[in-house]
Amino acid sequence: MGLPQARKWFAEDLKFTVPIHSDSVVNAFGKVPREKFLGPPPWLLVYPDGPDAEIETDDPHHLYHDVLVAIDRKAGVNNGQPKLWARLYDKLKIKPGESLLHIGAGTGYYTAVLAEITGPEGRVTALEFDERFADQAKANLVARPNVTLIHGDGCLFDPGAVDVIIVNAGVTHPQTMWLDGLTMGGRLLVPLTNEECWGHFLLVTKRPEGYSAEFVSRVGIIPCASHRDRTAADKLDRVFRGTSWQKLSGIRSLRRDGEPDDSCVMAGPGYWLSTAEPQSG
Repeated sequence: MGLPQARKWFAEDLKFTVPIHSDSVVNAFGKVPREKFLGPPPWLLVYPDGPDAEIETDDPHHLYHDVLVAIDRKAGVNNGQPKLWARLYDKLKIKPGESLLHIGAGTGYYTAVLAEITGPEGRVTALEFDERFADQAKANLVARPNVTLIHGDGCLFDPGAVDVIIVNAGVTHPQTMWLDGLTMGGRLLVPLTNEECWGHFLLVTKRPEGYSAEFVSRVGIIPCASHRDRTAADKLDRVFRGTSWQKLSGIRSLRRDGEPDDSCVMAGPGYWLSTAEPQSG
């Protein structure tokens, strides 16, 4: 099987494993050459079972499975779980021509996937804090005119009005700038995590009546390199450990003003999550 066929098989397998409903997401995973974003072989496939659960390979066909690939083994940084990101991109319902902000681009693989989803009329601005990865990503994405790669802090970067914001590192609270920057109907996907790097992805949508919100997936992910709040992280930990998934899945809105009321499930710096429907503020 040639590599183009392997990519197509990989994407089709993700479609039914997750499942994925968006053809644009499936097509994007079927087009982007993953091996081009991982440095030269051999590549290290890593598994969550422990440090001994690793496979080294120089065959790019092995990359077209739902596997994690190390990009900095000592730092514990990997290329991400394809089925997780495929499912999340599917939930975002990215439309052709939309503007995206991708915070935590790594070496650029998922930025390239997002660029394929939004298409040539769309725009992807990608931020990477680590200079090594930023340099690699810039080189890897040079042939994609709808992508701008910036070495910088995604928590400080003002993108202006943007349709979709995707955060690829664990934070303790959504940044005010992200919420302010969303266009009407814009979506923010952000992992809220404790100090042990575990938490949940929160999907926030800006609506005329306020911000709708829902937890969409549990996740373990590397922490954001800046702007984490230890007190907020500890509060997240207590909420996630002490709250049933049934209650967490009952969240309907993110509020930015007023005192938390009886509908509040959790609160953090500048926001609180409520089981009530969205309202202005």
